[in-house]
Amino acid sequence: MLLFIFNVEFILWRSLACHNYHFIWMDEHMAITHSPPQRGRQTPAKRAGGLGQKRGNS
Repeated sequence: MLLFIFNVEFILWRSLACHNYHFIWMDEHMAITHSPPQRGRQTPAKRAGGLGQKRGNS
């Protein structure tokens, strides 16, 4: 479920970033700086956890 949501979010982010990259960057920057628990920990934790599991299993 988390992987599916992450993939959808990544695809949406890519499609939006192609059109207005600066707006997306500002949105991410504001979200990370003003609400660390939500956006700040969410994406890095998913990426780090996924890479850690793949490296550990392999």
